[in-house]
Amino acid sequence: MTVQELIESSLRTIGALAKGETLESEDANDGLEALNMMVSTLSLDRNIIFARTEESFTLTVGEKAYSIGTNTTRPIKIEAAWIEDSEGYDKMLRIRTADEYNDISDKELQSEPDYLYYDPQNPLGHIYLYPVPDEADILHTDSWKPMSSFASLTTTVSFPPGYEEMFKYNLARRLAPDYNRQLPPDVRELAEETLAAVKNVNVEIPTMKTDAPQNLNIVNNIYTDNQ
Repeated sequence: MTVQELIESSLRTIGALAKGETLESEDANDGLEALNMMVSTLSLDRNIIFARTEESFTLTVGEKAYSIGTNTTRPIKIEAAWIEDSEGYDKMLRIRTADEYNDISDKELQSEPDYLYYDPQNPLGHIYLYPVPDEADILHTDSWKPMSSFASLTTTVSFPPGYEEMFKYNLARRLAPDYNRQLPPDVRELAEETLAAVKNVNVEIPTMKTDAPQNLNIVNNIYTDNQ
């Protein structure tokens, strides 16, 4: 199913498009915009995200602050983090809140990090480590990232089972006011049921791992490829 076919299916569900009728270009583009806005909103709910992403970054000695989002998608939230030292041993970091990090009086103390605070600013997120790294160890993060938006009307909708139906009925609910349509009770019920089903499946989120650590340098606190 393509994005345009998904939009047309949603509009037929609310009676805004006749069976066999093709959507006008302007309406199709409006539908794409509405769909991507819905994806962005749904990504704020961790139980909608169907995978967590594990990534690895090389730390810089004496650097406490790191920005993330230049060569990878900015995380919405970092769920877990750990340090891998030069001998391959791992040490879990405690995730701290902004208030807890701000309460640290000497943020320049250098040692192996114990804590991580993540500030999810936009467009770049900011990672703060305490103590400040005294070795160029590897930082591993297990994060929750937004679902990708749809690039065009011809993009193929590709999600785990159950997501296409959830998108169809929830997009119909979102589009109904734009077409001055009353949302049928059965469509509302299906939108709620399919959304709840997706959330129930994702209560325990699997981890998606990258193949290898990313070699990164810091330039003005922004990660860039070491190439």
